[in-house]
Amino acid sequence: MGRLFVKELRETPHIVCINCRTCIAVLRHKLHLPPDEAEENVGVFRKVVNVQVEEYQNYQVGPHTVTNIYCIKCGNELGCQYIHVVGEQNILRDGYVKIMMEQTLEIRDEEEP
Repeated sequence: MGRLFVKELRETPHIVCINCRTCIAVLRHKLHLPPDEAEENVGVFRKVVNVQVEEYQNYQVGPHTVTNIYCIKCGNELGCQYIHVVGEQNILRDGYVKIMMEQTLEIRDEEEP
């Protein structure tokens, strides 16, 4: 197995994996979805770090193709990445990531969880 490189996030607020406290995303990269598209306890992010993508396990969620993502350090399933988004009017884009927020902790003001 190769060497594990973990990117640290200095910007706050950000979220970390609930199991191993590895940095996952900065909250300013979280999309603000319209109420009819938002899901409870789910965040959609434009950029994430320290995740592993399950490359060959794509599946359909509605008309969209997604694949699961995991914490690169502990393997905790965090959510899914959109591989192919259908619809021009959709706020989602290919490559955006849907995070199950109950699998993360929010860090503010350089505090440690």
